[in-house]
Amino acid sequence: VGREGVRGGEDEVEKEAERERLQELARRLGGEFVMTSNFDPRCSHMLLLAPKRSEKLLAALAGGRWLLKKSWLDACDQAGGWAAEEEHELYASESEEISLGKGRPLWGGAARSRRLQRELQGRRIFDGCTAIIADDTFPAPPTLQRILEAGGAHALLASEMSTHMPAMSSASSLLVVVPENATSDHPWVQRAATLQAKCVPPAYVIEALTLERSQPPPALPAGA
Repeated sequence: VGREGVRGGEDEVEKEAERERLQELARRLGGEFVMTSNFDPRCSHMLLLAPKRSEKLLAALAGGRWLLKKSWLDACDQAGGWAAEEEHELYASESEEISLGKGRPLWGGAARSRRLQRELQGRRIFDGCTAIIADDTFPAPPTLQRILEAGGAHALLASEMSTHMPAMSSASSLLVVVPENATSDHPWVQRAATLQAKCVPPAYVIEALTLERSQPPPALPAGA
């Protein structure tokens, strides 16, 4: 079990007390509480005290993990064991949005859709994809790498690559993630064009997870 809380504010003491209460509940029920600053692949269930667009939430979405309200652990406590998760899942009507703060929306059906894709189809959203992440992206390249890998991608940092390109089944399976304001003279925009690979900004990855789309977000034009 992992948890995503809120830092700062006048009521931080109250929030910290609630975190500690939930941690104790999870341990008493026999669960392991994962306490890390970054997403941990061991996490199967993420508790959300207040949803925000963080690495942990995005990676949990990508991996099709359970994203749950804290009421789930209270229901488990009352039942004396692990309760069914679905009625406590982070979910709104599929025509509605959930706020992640700072004007950042989450499609109401995102968590359930990503989870069912993994459970029923045995697939994650970035399965079969190889991604190369250029320097100076925001979120930072290691953060994007963890999010993409949680979703099944083989993600590589451009700063750590050798001169050899990774093996791929086709150019269509290669994403090159470049900074939002990258122009045609950016070296990885040029390499993506040479490879006939899809060149995308970080928003492509985030919107693929958080927004409802019948088609994937648009890529940057080759060489542009």
